[in-house]
Amino acid sequence: MLGGNQKIGAVALLAIACFAALARGDITDTLNDTSYLTATLNSTVIANGDGTVSMMRTAGSDSVVDWRSSSRIALQLENDRLEIVPATPVNGGQYSIWLLFYNSSQQFLGEYQCIAATQSTSVQVLPSISQFAAQNGIDIASIVSGNVKYYVRFRIHNNSGEGFKFDEIRVREGPGYWKTASLMQGAPKAVFGHEMTGWHTTQYSGHWGGWNYSNSFKSHNPDNKDANGLPDIASVYYPSVGYYDMCDVNLAEYHCQMMKMAGIDGMVFDLGFYSLDTETVTAMTRYLSVMARYNLKAVICYEDKSHWIWPDGTTTRAQAVAAAYADMNNWLALFLASGQQYDVNGSRPLFLLFSYEQTTSKGTSCLSPSELTTWLNNFSSANRPVLMRQSFKNPDHVGVLNGQFDWVEIKSPAPSEMSPYVSYSSLTDTTASLRYDRRWGQYLLGNNKEDFHISGAWPGFDDIEVWGWGGGPRLVPRFDGDTYNLTWQWILADALPAVQISTWNDWYEGTNIEPSVEFGSKYLEMTRNYAAQFKSQESSTDVDFNVPVWIYKIRNVVNDPCVLADMNEASVCIDDGNYTQAQELVQPWVQYLGIDSIKYWTGSSSMNLAAELSVEPNMLDFTTPVRIGTSMSLPLQLRNIGKNMLHFNGSHPIIILQEQNDFSLVQPVNTSDLSIAHTRDITIRFTPISTGTRTGTLRIITNDPLHPITDVPLSGVGCLYDGDLNLDNVIDFLDFAILGQGWGQTYSWDMLTAICSNWLSGK
Repeated sequence: MLGGNQKIGAVALLAIACFAALARGDITDTLNDTSYLTATLNSTVIANGDGTVSMMRTAGSDSVVDWRSSSRIALQLENDRLEIVPATPVNGGQYSIWLLFYNSSQQFLGEYQCIAATQSTSVQVLPSISQFAAQNGIDIASIVSGNVKYYVRFRIHNNSGEGFKFDEIRVREGPGYWKTASLMQGAPKAVFGHEMTGWHTTQYSGHWGGWNYSNSFKSHNPDNKDANGLPDIASVYYPSVGYYDMCDVNLAEYHCQMMKMAGIDGMVFDLGFYSLDTETVTAMTRYLSVMARYNLKAVICYEDKSHWIWPDGTTTRAQAVAAAYADMNNWLALFLASGQQYDVNGSRPLFLLFSYEQTTSKGTSCLSPSELTTWLNNFSSANRPVLMRQSFKNPDHVGVLNGQFDWVEIKSPAPSEMSPYVSYSSLTDTTASLRYDRRWGQYLLGNNKEDFHISGAWPGFDDIEVWGWGGGPRLVPRFDGDTYNLTWQWILADALPAVQISTWNDWYEGTNIEPSVEFGSKYLEMTRNYAAQFKSQESSTDVDFNVPVWIYKIRNVVNDPCVLADMNEASVCIDDGNYTQAQELVQPWVQYLGIDSIKYWTGSSSMNLAAELSVEPNMLDFTTPVRIGTSMSLPLQLRNIGKNMLHFNGSHPIIILQEQNDFSLVQPVNTSDLSIAHTRDITIRFTPISTGTRTGTLRIITNDPLHPITDVPLSGVGCLYDGDLNLDNVIDFLDFAILGQGWGQTYSWDMLTAICSNWLSGK
């Protein structure tokens, strides 16, 4: 889904072809000399040798010094912030600042005062020269077309010999002039992540979707791994949660949790077929349900090229257009019914189109302005969709589209050393793209050709794993986050109501900010801070983006109800904004299960998820002789030390193998499933039926794959009399001799009393 120069219609290109010539960066004059200053009338200009200049009045009723009058500055909508740094008055002088405007034929358009006479040494700022010009009768259309230039005029006031020192003059990148539109005023401020929807796995859906994309240049099979153990997916980055399936409700919650924690207000879903893609309908139904819990809004981005570029059985233009209308209506009905649709002014749903124009045997690949008008005419003015494309053709779309959304662009041929990449954008190129989009949007708004515009942020672009869809790979480097920083800086300066991040998860084209093995949650941290600035909110400081990753992974590999209950509780905490509490619930399980030890997550195949039984003690010895006809009971503790639920198998999973019939289980015996890290006690009773050493075996049958049968040896001693410790059927001094060997560590006072009593009675 590439924008770039491909997105601009021929008419639009003609209308703005001269824009490129006007592009420039900041202009700064440090005033170390008087190179750009002209003493025009009754004035002198002197460089002081300390990085300042003095402008002095010499005589007359008007005293003028001009800056850049010989070169003049091309007026651009975004390069308009004038900053003048005064230093100190000279002999009590004052100054005022004026702007003089000229057209391309050097005809004078007007001189306007922007700073009245003052003695202030504060930095004098004119935030938007273009807006100032428009407010003073300079046609904004002529500004956009590059036909207006200006320079700065200083007037020195008071008496001859008086003046002012100045330290610096600069023109900086600024947001320019965005004309106010009522539709934009009524739109809630929101940040959206653009979400691709075609990802599926064999583990979940029974087939691969997206991850296994192949063409004649690149072929991928996620079932195969490279030398580093990385599954072969159609992406230069690997998701932190591994390849995933959009129909997985756990994935929907993971994405919602991540977006909520990052300050993202909703998702723009990239959608195509409806009736021909029941899997995506299922996925969207689940997503919308989960989004309701997290109070996230949803927007449709319909790929209106679907019924042309991808054959679907249609043979005529009329059939294809009808199929597109049906798709659009069905998606909109589903989103509206969910209650999560983002409305621009309370009733008009925002509806995006991604239109990649190709000419085929069926005609132009995407819907024409007249075809879009036919669809829009089915809605009342109150609920008419606010229709946007990534490209706006002037005049074709005037009155049809409400406006344009910004999208990542590839500007330049790649240098030879970057082979095999065929095109490339540096930070300078990205700045040019942002400048172009801003100027084009401001032109459209300023001339009533659109009434809504959406800013765009992107972290980079790299589609080498799909080989540019066959045309060769293209690259916008991330520059360690600088590309993303740059796009957000322009967004904050523009201050438009809606932002779209392109993208959340386009792994094909490497524009994703969703966490990956390579960059972790870096881009979500940046998004959290920028989104807070954009909405004038405080940025959360207790956010750990690992928590949703952990919840998703645990849910997808563990079926233990106790563990899942903690994951559910942690999810409620995230919904409530209690991020620290969510982390405290989840992290112990992460450590127990070893989740973070796995670099390339592939679901259940990533882990040894076996249950494992531990029995303490591993043998049970009734060390004190027990008189025939009486019993003694001792406990055994069963513990699940594995990473899955412990099941007790068979009709009699815990049983005594009665070798001598002296041992029994104290009932009831609990054979229900044993949760991870949980324990359970069972009790063994020893009732000797004859004297001497007695033995038995406790057998436990479970789903422990290494030890499905666990045998615990049992032993005890039977005697005729209590206290007959040497088992000779007589209570005598030999028994006391045995007692002398540390009896206090083995025998109770009650037993000592019994021994003495038996001995005295002759037993």
